[in-house]
Amino acid sequence: MKATWSAVCLADMGDTGIAFVALPRIPPRNVNWFSEGKWVHLAKIAFEKYFIRKLKKGTSEPFHEKQVMKMLGIAKLRRQGGCRPAAGGKVGVRPTRTPGVAEP
Repeated sequence: MKATWSAVCLADMGDTGIAFVALPRIPPRNVNWFSEGKWVHLAKIAFEKYFIRKLKKGTSEPFHEKQVMKMLGIAKLRRQGGCRPAAGGKVGVRPTRTPGVAEP
């Protein structure tokens, strides 16, 4: 698995703010969405309260959070092309070859 480098941001500026989504974060981007207004300020306050509650409960990623991100098409990890688990079961590790020994 490999990180997607996606960004979701709520920036608060007094009684207003901006929100943006960038998939992936570094150009060229597949998705680039931007919006501003009072709703961003309210959304950031709500998110801060939700996040503090989540920390106090010790929950890292609740089910509903995963579902909302999935509905928005935002994933934290993606499959890395051409990389299959090796004999030891570790992703990204290729089995070593012994010189002079024929492979089965």
